[in-house]
Amino acid sequence: MGKTADYSEKIRGWPWFIGVIILWVVYLSIIWISNWPLKEDKGEFGDTFGALNALFAGLAFAGVIYAILLQQRELKLQREELELQRKELEDTRVEIRGQKETLQKQNFESSFFQLLGLHSEIVVVQSKVEF
Repeated sequence: MGKTADYSEKIRGWPWFIGVIILWVVYLSIIWISNWPLKEDKGEFGDTFGALNALFAGLAFAGVIYAILLQQRELKLQREELELQRKELEDTRVEIRGQKETLQKQNFESSFFQLLGLHSEIVVVQSKVEF
């Protein structure tokens, strides 16, 4: 992924975070404005956090689901990348085989022409000796 895709994925989570902070501030300001808790309302004050606990539990569950979906997408991308690597490796093997065959042919030709040159030298030397 490019820089733009990474940046957009980072920004995508910020609205949720800001929304939770705003809800938390509104909830606490309502409690503060209504002068809770008085001494006789301490139990009632503790009970007011039940809804907040349910909210955070729901958000945590949504976070787990989101993480699972992200992981599933990453695994899919990883599988695709692995398949591309396998194809590239096979292409590399084919290319190396071709290079190996070419090198063997060059070695044979080099040896053949060296022997041919040596044979020519021997023939020339023998022809000079005979005359």
